[in-house]
Amino acid sequence: IIDITMEAGATDAQAIVVANAAASDQAGWLMKVDTTGIFTTNMFDIDLGAQASTGDIMNVSMGSTNIAGGVLVVADAGGARTDALIDVTSASTGDGTDASALLQLNSTGVLLSGSHILDINRSGAASNAIDITTLTTASAGNLIDLNFGAILDTGDAINIAVGSTAVGAQALVVTDSTIKTADLISITADGATVATGIDALSIAMTTGDGTDPTNSALNIAITPGGTAATDIMNAINIANITAAGTTN
Repeated sequence: IIDITMEAGATDAQAIVVANAAASDQAGWLMKVDTTGIFTTNMFDIDLGAQASTGDIMNVSMGSTNIAGGVLVVADAGGARTDALIDVTSASTGDGTDASALLQLNSTGVLLSGSHILDINRSGAASNAIDITTLTTASAGNLIDLNFGAILDTGDAINIAVGSTAVGAQALVVTDSTIKTADLISITADGATVATGIDALSIAMTTGDGTDPTNSALNIAITPGGTAATDIMNAINIANITAAGTTN
């Protein structure tokens, strides 16, 4: 119905320009699409050629006063979906900088408590909220990498609060069946703290008055597999203690 061809020399031309000074109150005032039939192709289909373009496909500037509007709102009626609501597929190798990330979130505003950069709320799901699975090519980067900058942060890197009724939930579960060549969990704290009560690992546990229960703040079960006299497996190994005038 509408066919627009922009020739190679039309570098200053714009295909469609809409200037709106009205306080529009109609849904879809710029464009409204309603479908009643079943369509099998893309509603919007954009293909870039082999040219080294540098412009964005879509660039949205929200301004400083549109604080109640969103850039993208997706409302899904539910059902047994067979395709993702948002699907990103990339074979990019990047350029080694944050600018080439597949998804980048930059926040410079001092957000108030409860106004999160990324917020996930779900109800009644049997699946994972975030699921990461490595594929066939070995990777050297971390699946999750948290870095505190050289600023006086006071928040935690990971903070888990288990609700009072989630009695069957566990805060952290690590299962490993590989022949390890590195520590499964490693903690290094070499900042030479001089404050009192700063521990590398702190455990505080309170039990109730049950019927002959047995609980442990730390429970270790080890199964040595070595058969030679020089095969040693320790439940706890404390080494490299240097007094340096302190009480150990």
